[in-house]
Amino acid sequence: MKFCATTGLTRAFLTHFRIFNESQAWYYLQTVEALLIGRLLLRAPSARKIHREMAQGSSIVTWYRCIKLIAETSFDYVECVFQLHENGLVRMDQTGVFIIDGHVIPHLGKHMEGVSKAYSSIEKHPILGLETEMVHYWSPTMQFPVDYRIFLAESDLCITRKKATFKTKNELVREMIEALIKRNVETDLYLLDAGLGVKDTLKVIIRYVKKYVTRPKKNFGVTFNHKYQFLTDLFEDIPIAEFQPATVKNPITKQQHVYSTAIRDVYMSGLGTQRLVFIDESSLPAEEEADTKPTEELKTLTHRKFRVFMTNQLQWDAQEILSRYSLRWTIETSFRDENQNIGFHECKFCLYAHQKLFLGITCLSYLFLAWARANPILRRFGDLDSTFGEVNFAFQHYCQDEFYQYLDKIGAKTTCPDELNCLKTILYNC
Repeated sequence: MKFCATTGLTRAFLTHFRIFNESQAWYYLQTVEALLIGRLLLRAPSARKIHREMAQGSSIVTWYRCIKLIAETSFDYVECVFQLHENGLVRMDQTGVFIIDGHVIPHLGKHMEGVSKAYSSIEKHPILGLETEMVHYWSPTMQFPVDYRIFLAESDLCITRKKATFKTKNELVREMIEALIKRNVETDLYLLDAGLGVKDTLKVIIRYVKKYVTRPKKNFGVTFNHKYQFLTDLFEDIPIAEFQPATVKNPITKQQHVYSTAIRDVYMSGLGTQRLVFIDESSLPAEEEADTKPTEELKTLTHRKFRVFMTNQLQWDAQEILSRYSLRWTIETSFRDENQNIGFHECKFCLYAHQKLFLGITCLSYLFLAWARANPILRRFGDLDSTFGEVNFAFQHYCQDEFYQYLDKIGAKTTCPDELNCLKTILYNC
């Protein structure tokens, strides 16, 4: 489909709310806006395809030169998020949580910066792609990505060419957490999966007096009643009578599940007193037990399987801890929405700087739809209260309307209707 490289809605989003300003180069706003619109309207939205479908714009050489200049100046998506936050348009407050998890973006190219073999939770096996760590904000009224980092393996070309410094996944996560905390946002709860909820990361959260819930998947040692023991031994020692039902509601499907749980407050060196919630896996629903991978299970010597969750909030009961942790699943649904509606898995760039720009524009597109969902202009074009895809569908209708107005303006200036018909034929058939 053909589209205008600028619309009233996207221009308001990028300029009226100070995401971009007049001090930046002329091409910065124009290029980012065209990329944003193209990612929302087109399937497999490569940079070349976006340029081809624009109704007006610069030459392909100038287009790629502008993308290169923006990528090399490090497009700052996080700054865009906090500009809207400070203006009260996508407010992050205590009703929400920060969810941190990794995601692999498939990439077919070999021997390229940032691309390596990584385990994909979707494919259930290692694939070639970009391994990212992302922070997602969720609240009952709004959700969007907040920050991201690309993980580079030690053997990556970007590191061997000394364009980047090697950092572990957990170092990247701590970097994002500290950056968020220093922004003084009201949101104070962090949800982390097992691999990212390591002790050094949890120490950072505790140091800034924040809350967390994580799910350990290793049989580490703790001190309970002045006795040092491993999780498997601690679970075995819990009397059956202590296990009580806890009802947890899925934040997406709204379905409720009842788990058999027991609580232990333990001491961990460097972290202090932690509250552990044990779930006896014999109480899991059949479909949930079938989806559990062996690597996610903890098993005692007597072959009893269990799960354990950990938090620094000693006043929360088992139901509250599990309900809060269940919100972590919303980042998985956001990955799905980004892939289905914004082409999250369509990165075709070879260079690390361009890949970071690709991720930034993808996240900016998601953020734009989260903001536009409450805009009365967009409500005239579709149902914005259902799925994320429906919001994007309404934006597509809005862009079509903008394009028709663009053609009408051209028609009003021409003295020959045949010229306009010829133009329409060229635009829709080239």
